[in-house]
Amino acid sequence: MPALPKKSRVINMGSPTIRLKLIGYLYMLLSVCSFSFMVILTKYLNLISTVSPEEITFFRFFISFTVIVFVKFIFKKPTKTNNLRYLIERGVSNFLAVLFLFVAISMISATKANLYNMTYPIFVALIAHFSINEKLTKTSLLSVIIGFIGVLFVIKPNEFQNLHVGDVIGLLSGITAGYAVVSLKKASLSDAPFTILFYHMGIGFVLSCLLTLHSFVIPSTRIAFLLIINAILSLLGQYFLTYAYAYVTAVEGAVIASARIFFVAFLGVLLFNEYVSMSLIIGSLLIIASIIIINPGLHISKIKKLPSIF
Repeated sequence: MPALPKKSRVINMGSPTIRLKLIGYLYMLLSVCSFSFMVILTKYLNLISTVSPEEITFFRFFISFTVIVFVKFIFKKPTKTNNLRYLIERGVSNFLAVLFLFVAISMISATKANLYNMTYPIFVALIAHFSINEKLTKTSLLSVIIGFIGVLFVIKPNEFQNLHVGDVIGLLSGITAGYAVVSLKKASLSDAPFTILFYHMGIGFVLSCLLTLHSFVIPSTRIAFLLIINAILSLLGQYFLTYAYAYVTAVEGAVIASARIFFVAFLGVLLFNEYVSMSLIIGSLLIIASIIIINPGLHISKIKKLPSIF
């Protein structure tokens, strides 16, 4: 009787599980590319025009809210809220996070501004601990410490006396983004995802209108086109990110999402001749390590990911 063949150890790339993983990785990479190009395009707009960060923020929310309203009426999506307070918290904090990011990009390198914004998971752990009594685990605490050491390397302690206001605003984008994630958690306990998104974009649109009410300058056709592309990139980034986390784990998502730090840095050096120091590289690696560590250790979301603010 012939011997039975040994079980093959070759990975079947055609299996449903492998295919879904690859789809998840692809969506995550597309999300990284979309958000990275959004940051770079924002910097480009600052360099070639007089368009203000406030106006860029306005277009970002105007386009996003227009799309959301269109979806609401076409697909008859309900938007009645059960807790307006949490939705306002989410909308205001997210608006500030986006505004601070765009202001920081206009004042310092795109590489550093993006890096500061990517520190938001560190602040999620701290804000959740103090605002909703979320337990700060040893893993989360370790991640926070590593992340703050990384921030110090980026800022350079020996240059505190000459600290650029752009560094402070960039860090504020990370802090407010962290609060936006915590408020998203609170809002999700009482309202549906689409309702949260509707108010999130609506509040951002109203606030950006008020911010630019007396200073809005009608852009040229070319600049208006770039502003619309910038807003679309943000929407695509969020779309791809949402679908990616349906197929990948928190750690996998964190590792791939962290590539945005390197991608923006690469494009910043290539297109704008931005300077990347050794301390910035070390700080970036420490912040990435903290992001990877904190994703499985953070309990706030009770889901597979930390939501993106964009």
